[in-house]
Amino acid sequence: MRAPVYSIAKTFTAAEVLLEFDPASPIGEHLDVPPALTGITIDDLLTHRSGLDDYFAWPEYRSAVAARKDPWETEAILDHASLGPSGLFRYSNIGYLMLRLALERRRGTDFLGSIAPVLEAVGVDARPFAVPADWHEVETDIGVVPAELSSYHPGWVYPGTFVADVGDAATGIARIMAGELGHGADGRPVADAMREALPVDAGEHPLGETMYGRGLMVGRVLTEDGVADVVGHGGGGPGYALFAGALADATASAGESGAEGQDLVVTERVVRRLTGE
Repeated sequence: MRAPVYSIAKTFTAAEVLLEFDPASPIGEHLDVPPALTGITIDDLLTHRSGLDDYFAWPEYRSAVAARKDPWETEAILDHASLGPSGLFRYSNIGYLMLRLALERRRGTDFLGSIAPVLEAVGVDARPFAVPADWHEVETDIGVVPAELSSYHPGWVYPGTFVADVGDAATGIARIMAGELGHGADGRPVADAMREALPVDAGEHPLGETMYGRGLMVGRVLTEDGVADVVGHGGGGPGYALFAGALADATASAGESGAEGQDLVVTERVVRRLTGE
């Protein structure tokens, strides 16, 4: 069933970025950004280690979304962004907004068009989710998207997202892990670069030993048979919580969705399916 995948799109954004840009290059080489942000590297943005904050914590953002107002211009987001010390994990949608804009500028197209090569290569049937009319791409059990959802403007998802079946997204992640995208702009296999991860303090989590790579959550889960390496990404927003995952060796994939706020529940269901626990 097709739904907005929200932040699951970051995995496919990261893959396209690795194909297009040298991760060591500063974002200012590829995009016009405020002076304080020009030296941030592509790699720091991919790994959420740039020091950028996240607009989700801004009270004015949350109140505007709750009031179902129209989204702000992207320039307003970048101008309002704050930059702390780099090197530590700090999840930032603003960072992935910058990557999205760099891809759009490079490709001369919208977000979905800018990541279409990766989506097509790994077989993900993605539909647009950028304006309110795109809610018609979403499938529901009752056939009609409730008004409390369709009044939400997808433009608030600044990193960009799309509508797809979460199981198809999980299969796409497995195909990336299988090496189907080849090598990135720096000559390194895309799958290797995405899987390379550093620890994240996520507390008790279904992914066990939790890490983040490049557009990819990475976990090491204890099972009765030993250890399973699980990769994937979660997504959450109005109406939905989702997780698309795969075993790191690409031998299995699974996707689950649930009600908004059930992020850990759907992640645990995916982990159980992948590990047979």
